[in-house]
Amino acid sequence: MRNSLLLLACFLAGIVLSHEGVVDCPPADASTYLLYVLLFIVGVGIGVDRRLQLLVKGLNPVLFLLPIVSVAGTLIACGLTSLALPHIGLSDSLAVGSGMGYYSLSSVLIARMKLDTCGAEVAATLGALALLTNVAREMVAIVGAGAMARIGGPLAPIAAAGSPSMDVVLPTIVRVSGVSFLPLALFHGMAIDFCLPFLVSLIAGW
Repeated sequence: MRNSLLLLACFLAGIVLSHEGVVDCPPADASTYLLYVLLFIVGVGIGVDRRLQLLVKGLNPVLFLLPIVSVAGTLIACGLTSLALPHIGLSDSLAVGSGMGYYSLSSVLIARMKLDTCGAEVAATLGALALLTNVAREMVAIVGAGAMARIGGPLAPIAAAGSPSMDVVLPTIVRVSGVSFLPLALFHGMAIDFCLPFLVSLIAGW
């Protein structure tokens, strides 16, 4: 949670400093280059983690469906949200939610993908919304994991966490769901991390 609060503090500092004229807007290509770096880091992180093969071998094949259910449930919830908030279109709502808790990558990717179709102002707004939404998802997963496990069972906190089930939310998941669910939480996060760049690009470019 400390990392999430630090990220929010940096985000708010950027708003204040730019509004006061202390810093200027970076070049348009800066976000593109940053996106390339982020995608490279995600790929390296997945590639060097030797636990993935062991995790896949030790899991019940039925549990491979959990990342799919997590993504589908998130997108359905985003679709319903767009009905409740008609000023946010369906495609924009789906794009914001498709970050699956990976706020640093999804916010940059969404802002870059929406730049050509929506313009700089709307793209920046959606990127900021994606950042705040996915940070909030991580925090809710940490704070509400106990209640989720009691109401929905031990898989609920894993699905709710999305991508952070493999790192930031993992200690909380182990505490409320049990250490036996640690391999599944790791696999769930890795699978979503692998698919996320393709998922966000597909939906944001819709």
